[in-house]
Amino acid sequence: MDGGRILPKSAQLNWYLFDHTEPVFTAFWQFVRGYLKQQGIETGADLYDAKYNAISLAREGRLMLGQMCGMNFSRNMTRIPGYLGSFVLAEKGVPAGYYHSVIIAPKKLENISIDDLPIHELRAAHSEKDSYSGRFALYQALGGSPTPCAFGRVSYTGAHRGTLAAISSGQADIGAIDCLTWHMLQFACPEQVAKVKIIGTCPPVPAPPLVSGLVENSEELAILKKAIKAAFREDKLSAGMKNIGISGYKTLSAGQYDIFKECVV
Repeated sequence: MDGGRILPKSAQLNWYLFDHTEPVFTAFWQFVRGYLKQQGIETGADLYDAKYNAISLAREGRLMLGQMCGMNFSRNMTRIPGYLGSFVLAEKGVPAGYYHSVIIAPKKLENISIDDLPIHELRAAHSEKDSYSGRFALYQALGGSPTPCAFGRVSYTGAHRGTLAAISSGQADIGAIDCLTWHMLQFACPEQVAKVKIIGTCPPVPAPPLVSGLVENSEELAILKKAIKAAFREDKLSAGMKNIGISGYKTLSAGQYDIFKECVV
């Protein structure tokens, strides 16, 4: 409610936004909106609302389509009832609907095996405390489990772009960035990318889910799923998504996200 006015259901698609990707995601949402409108379902025009996240929008009954961290999704399935699927990425060796993080370091460490790194001496850069791809993926790559590593120092950068900035500027020695964001950073921050090296990857896990606050098995949710499928069949839109590293989307089982429950924030 806004001053007694009922607000329409909205999108919360504020992941993976860079100057060259935001127009693509905007076109994606506008296509979905148009499809829904033809079926008599009105939605808000904005791609996201900076005052909310997917969970808070769902709590207000206003989440039509959003995306969130798989780790947070695994802990909030009752609040986000409508699981839709996960993006299929143009990444070799990664199953459809899954992703992995790349482990990056300054080029001075490129000749050292990831198994031989002096972990207790390294300055690690994590994006956020509750990020799988930007924190726990690094533990998985180095230690084979989500148990935190004993780094010499840890800093939180707030975003994958911040992790890249910290390592490329010499303020940190190692960090993890999900492979889709890494693909996008090649275009968004080429000078910083040129100063670091991929030294490893973590095992693939289910990618950040597309979700909705709509009730599971409802007619509206079924229409939304059709709208997303139609978006990926539209030639121009599909080509735009492929250009930024997304080749489609796949519905996994929500239970596949239980793997993230091993991560303790």
